[in-house]
Amino acid sequence: MSASDVGSYLRAIDAGQFATARGLALSEDDRLRARIIERLMCDLAVDLDAERGETDFSAELAAVDVLSEAGIVRRHGRHIAMTKTGRAFVRLVAAAFDAYLAKNHKRHSVAV
Repeated sequence: MSASDVGSYLRAIDAGQFATARGLALSEDDRLRARIIERLMCDLAVDLDAERGETDFSAELAAVDVLSEAGIVRRHGRHIAMTKTGRAFVRLVAAAFDAYLAKNHKRHSVAV
């Protein structure tokens, strides 16, 4: 069944079956990164210490430091906050935490 096959979808629902065609299993790291990206995009700030996870994010924080030098973001320890000037570039900061972006450039739109 394809995602656009509405007839099969409705028949599966009527039969009390799952109507999903395909899905992805998210790891705990995927969920952690999603929360971090969501906080950045919605609140324009995130405290990595408040997010529970075992990732140290050293590579990500190094990327954030480069953006900090450009005045896009402020970082104090593991707390990251967008500057007023940098708000338009929040996707650049969020992209630093996207584990799949570097692996597959064709999967997502790229903020440059």
